Amino acid sequence: MRTSTGLAVLLVAGAAMVLGGCAQQARLENPLVIPTANADRVSKVSERVLQELRFQLEYPKVVPERIETQFLTGASWWEFWREDTVGGYQTSESSFHTIRRRVSVALKPLDTGTEISVRVTKERMSNPGVGQMDIANTFGAHMYWKLPLIRPDELKPTGEQWIDQGRDDALEQRILYRVERALALGTPAK
Repeated sequence: MRTSTGLAVLLVAGAAMVLGGCAQQARLENPLVIPTANADRVSKVSERVLQELRFQLEYPKVVPERIETQFLTGASWWEFWREDTVGGYQTSESSFHTIRRRVSVALKPLDTGTEISVRVTKERMSNPGVGQMDIANTFGAHMYWKLPLIRPDELKPTGEQWIDQGRDDALEQRILYRVERALALGTPAK
């Protein structure tokens, strides 16, 4: 009884999370002009939002008006606490493929405020020819006593490469929304 109740709660929570990604909010312009004269504050809030999404910032900054992050592997279904993968389709994709994203935020001070432009690039891992040929080899791969200490093909080059998947518009919108909301609510920048 407890197992079925726990399973039902888990399934409802998972469905709510996947369907919650489908909720639409007003689309923001990218680049977006934020009516504040303090570009430094917009920069600090943008950095905080990226860190809350678990992105590691690149330091030192090459260009003072630009915030760059390192690549971050996308969240899967089982990482429901992460917010860097937006929507059910993106979550499914990250669960079945290795997907990574990188964020670039450009800031430009204007007379009427600060212009913020967010660009999220998305890449998918491609590694052709990797995998087991049959079920016996699959089970045998996980038997530690059968593995040699050094694999003979360990230094052999692989066909591994990252394939560009274009921009991730949904994550760009989430970042812009969170930055705008934090500035509108007057959330202190850390």
